[in-house]
Amino acid sequence: HGVVEAGATGAGAGGATASPAGSRCGVPASMGGDGAELAASASPVLLAGSRGVGKTALVRRLCRSLGLLLLEVSPHELSRQHGDAISDGFRLALSAAGRSAPCVLLIESAEELAPAAGSEEEGGSGAAARLALLDALRAASRVQGVLLVLTAVFARDVHAQVRSRCPLQLAVAPPVGLGRARALASAASAAGLAPPPPPLAADLASSFHGFVASDLAAVCEEARLLALQRPPPHG
Repeated sequence: HGVVEAGATGAGAGGATASPAGSRCGVPASMGGDGAELAASASPVLLAGSRGVGKTALVRRLCRSLGLLLLEVSPHELSRQHGDAISDGFRLALSAAGRSAPCVLLIESAEELAPAAGSEEEGGSGAAARLALLDALRAASRVQGVLLVLTAVFARDVHAQVRSRCPLQLAVAPPVGLGRARALASAASAAGLAPPPPPLAADLASSFHGFVASDLAAVCEEARLLALQRPPPHG
């Protein structure tokens, strides 16, 4: 498999998919200036937040703003391409990341690969996946210019051995106030709608208390479909 350039679609090495980069990752700006410096110096990051809150979008925007290639790895893609040999998938993904450095390697749904001790999924194939992920974390520390980012719904659902390898653990909360207004405007643009002006966006956003990024996207998509059903104006 070859690495797909950012902006394209498709699977790359090891089940890694190169993505157009999209919201600022849970890596504080104070961690570094340009993308190469950030990728070279940062330790693995564990990003936790509810489904649809925008964790992946956050990482994509960081990569876009810093000009970094982003490689995404999901448990489902690893399983589809490699079956029980998940370690082979990680090895190929890390190799691709090393050749593309500086870059970010995003591993989604870490709790599915390395569930916390005591969970039903911990034994059997779950143990093999956890060991493969731990090997990948150890190997990543020896690959120059690759920042490893893991996502999960709750950090506590990720095995302690994996969490201990991620000194930086950040929670992503649903947007509130001005953040929700900006997220609504961004979702409107993505749906092909004219973004509401800031005062109207703030007023509309106040009606969507507790909505995460995916909820706002669904609202805008429904608005787009309703607009298509409206008969064209006469005259």
